[in-house]
Amino acid sequence: MRAFVALLCFLPAVASASPTLAIMPLHDLSAGRPSVGAALRETLTVDLGHTPGVHVVEREVIDRVLREQSVDPGRVLEGVLGVRVGTLLGASHLVTGAYQREKDRLRVTARVVDVATGAIVGTAKVDGSLDRLLELEDQLSVALLASTGWKGAIPKRTRPRVAPRSIERYGDAVLEPDVGKKKALLAESIAQTPQFSYAVDALAALEGRLGTYEVAHAVTLTAREQALLDAAKDSRQRVAKVTELLALQKAARRYHALLATCDAFAAPAEPIAYHRFVALDGLRLIDEALAAGEALLKSYPDSPHFAEVGKRLREVADVKRTQLSRRSDYEHDLAKKAAAKGMEHDFAPCIVARWNRQYSALMVDGCRAYIAAQGSSTEPLAKEHARHARLFTILALGELGRFDEARHAIAEFRARYPEGDAEIDEKLAIWPTD
Repeated sequence: MRAFVALLCFLPAVASASPTLAIMPLHDLSAGRPSVGAALRETLTVDLGHTPGVHVVEREVIDRVLREQSVDPGRVLEGVLGVRVGTLLGASHLVTGAYQREKDRLRVTARVVDVATGAIVGTAKVDGSLDRLLELEDQLSVALLASTGWKGAIPKRTRPRVAPRSIERYGDAVLEPDVGKKKALLAESIAQTPQFSYAVDALAALEGRLGTYEVAHAVTLTAREQALLDAAKDSRQRVAKVTELLALQKAARRYHALLATCDAFAAPAEPIAYHRFVALDGLRLIDEALAAGEALLKSYPDSPHFAEVGKRLREVADVKRTQLSRRSDYEHDLAKKAAAKGMEHDFAPCIVARWNRQYSALMVDGCRAYIAAQGSSTEPLAKEHARHARLFTILALGELGRFDEARHAIAEFRARYPEGDAEIDEKLAIWPTD
């Protein structure tokens, strides 16, 4: 019994020694864009969350509670409102604050409020240049912990300068609900400051979550496909189930599976012909797609897909015609660069292929040859050429329908260039998923 009483006496001390902080949105005194405040709040949340002896409420949880309580994120929480929000969050303390940006200078003030009493138990103020945001955030964390008397060590570390645009894009990404836009903003932030680890880690975590969702989606799709195939064995359900299966596979860009379904069934005839064209086009089997599309137009002049297929056939034919017509321009431009020396000579077959839209084996071979010859160079222009060579190789592999090679090249590209590339993202959005 005494041991139990002793334990009860000990628990409050542990709780008070391990505060649970809810880091609230920072109020912008400059009335500008909220991106800098969002970036600072996020880095503060991450770092205090990794500090021994301190617990931090997740930002998403805080923002959800603020929305549910109809609380303006820019409002300073005090009194009864602060107690109510802090209690709903399960926080012992709120960290509130404000910042003021003057061009590329930043001043931040913060305070720690005890949820139970409403008393201010700690304060801090820092100011400095915006590109030193991470140093300022470290100073703010140290000052807050010191002013409250809590134990918790913020490590001394060398912090990189971060370009103001990189900070803004990172803050925009924190606030952006759309996943695709969030990825693009993080990539832009990293492109401005590759050593900005918070943006790099956030992008990696986002891509990891998306990968998990995609795996679950693929498993669900596979199960649904099999169920439709099983149902299609019943002649009374065949047309309806095959039609549903074709639509499912097309929407998911499972073009290999779609082509297999078309090969397995003869009816319904027009939908089979249409989806065969879609699959061949998606797999970049150009000659076969042209033949399938023309056959559909000839056999089914009343097809509901007639205009769509005709338009796509003209687009594909134009791409093929342009590639063939500019082949002589490629040879001419390459001959003009024959006298170039060193890296420019090595890069010529790659960049000239790009100029003349030769998304073919010419581009793959020329760009890979440059990477083999100059890919390890540390000279800035050579490194930039190497990045382009890797990108052009990926684009050409996709146009050739060599998607497995292209995805392997994308994995290597992303490992080397975490900021990614918009052209790659655009292609991935139309490439087959199976």
